[in-house]
Amino acid sequence: MTVPIRILLAQDANNDATTVLEALHRAGFDPSTIKVESASIGRSESALRATEDQVRQAHKMEAIGQLAGGVAHEFNNLLTAILGYTALLIEATHDQPEIAADLLEIKKAGERAGSLTRQLLTFSRKQVVQPALLDLNEVVSELEKMLRQVVGDDIELEMMTASSLGQLRADPSQIEQVLVNLAANARDAMPGGGVLRIETKSETLPADPRDPSASPVRWPCVTMIVSDTGTGIPTEIVDRVFEPFFTTKGPGRGTGLGLSTVYGIVSQSDGVISVESERNRGTRFVIRFPAVEALSEVATRTARRAVPYAGTETVLLVEDEPGVRHLVQRVLSGRGYDVLEAQDVMHAAKIATDHAGPIHLLLSDVVMPGLSGPELAQRIVARRPEVRVLYMSGFADRFSAELGSPNAGLSILHKPFTPESLARTVRDCLDVAGGTPA
Repeated sequence: MTVPIRILLAQDANNDATTVLEALHRAGFDPSTIKVESASIGRSESALRATEDQVRQAHKMEAIGQLAGGVAHEFNNLLTAILGYTALLIEATHDQPEIAADLLEIKKAGERAGSLTRQLLTFSRKQVVQPALLDLNEVVSELEKMLRQVVGDDIELEMMTASSLGQLRADPSQIEQVLVNLAANARDAMPGGGVLRIETKSETLPADPRDPSASPVRWPCVTMIVSDTGTGIPTEIVDRVFEPFFTTKGPGRGTGLGLSTVYGIVSQSDGVISVESERNRGTRFVIRFPAVEALSEVATRTARRAVPYAGTETVLLVEDEPGVRHLVQRVLSGRGYDVLEAQDVMHAAKIATDHAGPIHLLLSDVVMPGLSGPELAQRIVARRPEVRVLYMSGFADRFSAELGSPNAGLSILHKPFTPESLARTVRDCLDVAGGTPA
């Protein structure tokens, strides 16, 4: 036999290497293919236990991620209907302030629930993101009022934004979530008050921190530093703060998902995050995103805001959740669109085949029984190349390849969404794709 063999003998056991080699030779093994090494039993067992712990933890996190993603997906469908119909009622009761005020409270509660589902989806790596070119100073400025509410009156909020800042590409709602999570953590670390400082600046590092093994290359980045004067993090656990469900807060005061969500968002945005902390001397998070240069996209997106969110095009709507489907039909029909409703992919395919007139937009859920939204889109676009595609989804994890289709009209609408965001995204998708302006 010529099979290579590696044998690990315990130093502190009564193993005889010569006896083992002789036995293998008699069994027909070539001694030249056998490599004998030794290690202490204690070290071997310790390494084995560590490996087993890592495997168990990986399986546990995968199972939790699958559960979290599934629950969040179903909950997002419910929230879409709740927030959508609440928005319609708020519009209808603008002259009844008492009723409108109650509806606003429902809306706020729904939005908070939506924030929780985003955390779950980010943690499970199933959140659909819509990266855009961002001015980080603009994001920080627009969020300042909310951050002051998050930290409270006894904490001073200092904003130090660079006058000239590069742009980054990320999902704006995710960057806001990073700031809110870090601010909430800082608040909890300063029960007696203190200072929360948010700083932005442009940097050029001598190497790309995302790949330390790569050759040195100048790495322009947009940097955000969030620091506080709180209690700090003990040195022995500072390396664990980004682990899911790891928290130093008491029962009922923390889920352990806040910083792991931050880490997931930064990584998903192709950035890096580091933490520096010392007991009773505060904590400092440094987040760096790769800088990008493309002003035209920002200008185009800003110009689109002035376009009326209405139209006369024909939209094929495919959604298996009745509450969401009826809401979307009502909103788009009210804005002038001709909406063709389908409750499943088979019905949608039949409509696409039988409809005599043009279909300008396919508005489809991603996850449905039978065919997925991307699979349905491929079939319809093959028959009707002029059709633009807009997906609705809370997550699109296993469809990422299809969602990367080169179809120029492809876009994604996050669930839960409001009637206004639905109308705006439909209009933008049709306009960008070259559809007829409203």
